[in-house]
Amino acid sequence: MKSPLRVGTRASRLALAQTGQIVEQIRAVGHEVVIETVTTRGDTRGDQPVAVLGSDGVFVRELERALIDGRIDIAVHSLKDMPTAPVDGLDIACVPARATPFDALVCRAGESLDTLPPGSIIGTSSIRRATQIAAARPDIVIKPIRGNVDTRLGRLDAGDYDALVLAAAGLERLGLGERVTSLLEPPAFWPAVGQGALGLQIRDDDDAAFGAIAPLDDAATHAA
Repeated sequence: MKSPLRVGTRASRLALAQTGQIVEQIRAVGHEVVIETVTTRGDTRGDQPVAVLGSDGVFVRELERALIDGRIDIAVHSLKDMPTAPVDGLDIACVPARATPFDALVCRAGESLDTLPPGSIIGTSSIRRATQIAAARPDIVIKPIRGNVDTRLGRLDAGDYDALVLAAAGLERLGLGERVTSLLEPPAFWPAVGQGALGLQIRDDDDAAFGAIAPLDDAATHAA
């Protein structure tokens, strides 16, 4: 077993929190681990909606390059950020147990999506989320927002928005589950594919890394 294992992650508070949870589990089964932070294009272009940044994988490609180059041994991704096309030489070898897969509405005044007053401002830069909000409530104003979870919640609390739509899993992993006003669930509101799950990616010939993370895999989540 190579020692220590180098686990790569984005540097946001959420990415570090979820990676820290994974690292604790790897250490619990007897492996030494160090965390390496990697800046992605999605992180450096926080002024632009993700949809206009040009190509898919804006939060994962730099981590994949670090794997291919041998700078890290394991990359921890939010599975919903992963492009569907596989990358030659890499494998999503482990999918731990999934957290809440749904989006969450976070309101300043505790309303639901149905009871928000007409003209209320909801913050999201997700085309998927905006489309579903507009279908359910065409009288709501959808205003783009980027930045980490703390930044978004700060703008909500400052009165720039009346509500936000965020991934429930991210709020839970940050210990902010109490901020959830209501869950947005199917059939009225559909989450992203893979939302709430993490994907642990390795080089497909790295038997040592595979052996270290194999105990973390949740068969039901991986199959889903």
